Amino acid sequence: MRHHMRDGELHLNALWKSEDALAFQRGALTLSDIGVVSNSVNSNVTVSVNPPPPPPPPVGAPIQKPNAQAWALLGLTIVLEVIGSTMMKLSNGFTNFVPSVIVIVAYVSCVVALTYSLKYFELSTAYAIWSGVGTFLTAAVGIALFHESVSFMKIASIGLIILGVVGLNLTGH
Repeated sequence: MRHHMRDGELHLNALWKSEDALAFQRGALTLSDIGVVSNSVNSNVTVSVNPPPPPPPPVGAPIQKPNAQAWALLGLTIVLEVIGSTMMKLSNGFTNFVPSVIVIVAYVSCVVALTYSLKYFELSTAYAIWSGVGTFLTAAVGIALFHESVSFMKIASIGLIILGVVGLNLTGH
């Protein structure tokens, strides 16, 4: 620490540790604790203390609460995921050109929209809704359009997925 007198004022130049700066601001650290002693009644002591910056917000925290537009955006991601999955089946292993292009466009658009929706939703909630509802709708498309098998176990499992999504939403934000 350096100090010098100029025109009756004592100026301190110091590299402060953040703990010292906080202690000084709380009054737990006095100027005599850091070696500044003045016998003159007329001298002014100038001390500059820069407090540490506030902590940054948590990484990945939702910026805003979900509104109707956020829910619509999440719904769009689900629709794009179902379109991509359906086109995957129709692409026949990427041998049919148009469905193959739609797979790529749908999934890239889906990921972009899902990323934007994370401004409003917690990751765990958004992903559970997206994957759960998307799984349910993709299974429904498979049964309706591709005549896939239907069994009690398949329906019960899809029901459990929906219950899990509802449970995550009921936990609150």
